[in-house]
Amino acid sequence: HKRFILGLWCQAEGVIYPVAATHASTLLIDKIDPASVKYAIIGVDFGGNKSGDGFVLVGITDAGPVILDEHYVKGIKTPAALDSAFVAFCQRNLAKGYKIYEAYVDSAEQTLKAGLEAAALKARLPIEIRNAIKGPIIDRIRLVNGLMGRGRFRIMRHCSEVLGALQQAVWNSKKQ
Repeated sequence: HKRFILGLWCQAEGVIYPVAATHASTLLIDKIDPASVKYAIIGVDFGGNKSGDGFVLVGITDAGPVILDEHYVKGIKTPAALDSAFVAFCQRNLAKGYKIYEAYVDSAEQTLKAGLEAAALKARLPIEIRNAIKGPIIDRIRLVNGLMGRGRFRIMRHCSEVLGALQQAVWNSKKQ
């Protein structure tokens, strides 16, 4: 059966983000003026050996959020390699002119968070590393679906990992 979520019909079982799954081209953009980005936030997900580690840069604009950049690494790596990749990701995006003040990190991984904090301090990055506070998953799904349905959520075309994750996300009520 289906549920109505913020103006969109969604399967109770199956695809979570129908716009991403069926109309991805409406989400994609090729360029953005860094001056139009009021500020940007980095999300850090530590997947370990299972799903990989990722950094995602989300810009906040008057038109809504934009996925500006991503970095994804799968497989075994050292904490030092993760720290180095994070610093390089931050420096690359700061050099583009994005105003990045914070990075939100999985709060279950305090040792890895401490490593990123030390690496950011050593590299003199003007970015505060904070613990992510995750609300209920259904609230996050409703927000993103509502933004997508209204044309207020965009993704830079080169961010194929994020797009793929949104397209392949499925709801399984047995796991909830």
